[in-house]
Amino acid sequence: MSMTDTSSRRMTFTPVRRRPRLADTVSETILRTVLDRHLQPGDSLPTERELCEQFQVSRQVIREALQALVGRGVIEMRQSASAVVAKVDPSVVSTSMMLYLHTSIDDAELLIREVRLVLEPAIAAQAALRATADDIASLQVSYDRVVSAVDVFHKAQDALTPSVVDAVLTADLQFHLQVARVTHNGIYLIMLEATRDAQMVDRRVAVSRPGSLRWEVERHAQDLSKILDAIKAGDPEGARAAMLLHLQDRERQDRRRTAEVSPSEQARPPA
Repeated sequence: MSMTDTSSRRMTFTPVRRRPRLADTVSETILRTVLDRHLQPGDSLPTERELCEQFQVSRQVIREALQALVGRGVIEMRQSASAVVAKVDPSVVSTSMMLYLHTSIDDAELLIREVRLVLEPAIAAQAALRATADDIASLQVSYDRVVSAVDVFHKAQDALTPSVVDAVLTADLQFHLQVARVTHNGIYLIMLEATRDAQMVDRRVAVSRPGSLRWEVERHAQDLSKILDAIKAGDPEGARAAMLLHLQDRERQDRRRTAEVSPSEQARPPA
């Protein structure tokens, strides 16, 4: 073989993989134990000394692992320095999802609309199946707040302020959240709570387009009334259809208004 042939041969090597840090391995092992429900919220972990002996690592490794779990909300440290499995509050989950949507996803509002079209009709159907008398009363109160906000809007036609508009949008959003509560499935509520801020931003932009605000307000009470009536009647398919129509009508209106607005107007932020 010639020198040229030998020098032209290329070797490829598999990248060397770093082994996980000991602290990461310890924290993941403890997390998996919690997820497998071998440790329940409120249960105490072994002491640092016991953990050192069980994992056969230094106290510094154990402390780093525990701090990582504290940062992730898996455990909390008590005054006695003992670690206890934390009870995760749903609001913490919603906040984490909210941060993810705001900081890690482009076009979050658009993607949330897509999710809502799939999720909220199913939520309305479940609400119709599971609503108790108290649930119906709470949902009626939420709907009445929408009606009141719409009335204020109509009376303030000549002197509309951002707070009046926000009151309508907020009342609408609270109605949707109340429908989720009526399902008695906390996961539905967590998901909608996590998208709340993004939905408000989306609606503010939508109603700022010419002609959109009046349409939005006029349709709100009508659409929500149909959803409420179906849930009251225990009619899951009626509730599903009413919610889907509500969301689809809004989508069509937004697309139509967007198409009518010039590119320069679309780029202009709402007042």
